[in-house]
Amino acid sequence: MPDKSNYYSILYGPLVLGARTGQEDLLGLRADDSRMGHIASGKQIPLRDLPILQAEPNNIPALVKPIASKPLHFTLSNLYLGKKDIQMELEPFFGIHDSRYMIYWPQATQKELLALQDKMRRDEVESLALAAKTVDKVVAGEQQPESDHFFREQNSNAGAFGDTRWRDTKGWFSYVMKITPETQLVAIKLLADNSSRVTEVMIDGKTISILEDKDERSTMKTIHIQLPMESAGKTKIELKIKAGAGFTSHKILEIRTLRPD
Repeated sequence: MPDKSNYYSILYGPLVLGARTGQEDLLGLRADDSRMGHIASGKQIPLRDLPILQAEPNNIPALVKPIASKPLHFTLSNLYLGKKDIQMELEPFFGIHDSRYMIYWPQATQKELLALQDKMRRDEVESLALAAKTVDKVVAGEQQPESDHFFREQNSNAGAFGDTRWRDTKGWFSYVMKITPETQLVAIKLLADNSSRVTEVMIDGKTISILEDKDERSTMKTIHIQLPMESAGKTKIELKIKAGAGFTSHKILEIRTLRPD
């Protein structure tokens, strides 16, 4: 992958190869003109259920074998789903329709496999726990989530860090977000780098925090901020990200309102 992560795709000449993984829960497979009708809303498969390709990177091509009776079809071996050793059938990606599929495989050496499986399980547990206490969430820089949260802005800019969307500003941008009586925190996920950035976080016109986080490398971090007393009894808030005077704000990735653990 371009970000140097341990995910690999397999090409045969110019053809990207993929593998069908099942046809269950394909709700929303075909888009329509309804609101959010372009979203495939079937059940998501947990990361821990992805097969892991166990091999040294330079040995991966040797694990791809042609299927004699099926032109442009191949088997991929040395895949582990949990502790089970499996094979998958590869075919040109352009021919895969009406099916779940994979085109990127996480890779690990034998020594790394157990550690990677354990990390994926822990990441999944953390993700589910975060989702369970999330009241509302907006992904900055993504059109539909921003539209759903009544996005407004002045002199802001959207971009991507790998496949992660972000938004920063030399002025401000804002969202309307849901809260409940149990909501206590705002969680702001941002990208800190070695540039001098200052971000003012405002709720309903009142500054509740000023962020000046900086890092030598581009680092994702999450800042938790207590909701002000003035938010008690409300069902929604306007959360504004404002650049400090003379600065650009941090690149904001995601904002959540949270219940307590």
